[in-house]
Amino acid sequence: MKLVFMVVEASDADPLAKNLVRAGYTVTKLGSSGGFLRRHSNTLFTGVDDEAVEEVIAIARRITGAREEFAPIRQLPFLGEIDLTSEPKAVRRGGAVIWVMPVDRFERL
Repeated sequence: MKLVFMVVEASDADPLAKNLVRAGYTVTKLGSSGGFLRRHSNTLFTGVDDEAVEEVIAIARRITGAREEFAPIRQLPFLGEIDLTSEPKAVRRGGAVIWVMPVDRFERL
């Protein structure tokens, strides 16, 4: 058995959770924060059989695909002097960070 942790943008969390449940997995969702643009994110986790890990990751890849958006330069966390009148810059958002860990013991009480 494996425990799959997925940190995703908040806007991707509900669609991802719904698709995982539809595929037969149980999912727990926790609010979290951090990342390059300091956006709200969610951490989802699910316990699955070893053989199901790749399917869970494939669902996450389909729902949370990385995309590009334009952000005003003053929102970007740069140090030093910058020209605040600059045009918005393209930044990557979305995607997921996923950890897969072995489970030594699981009990449902």
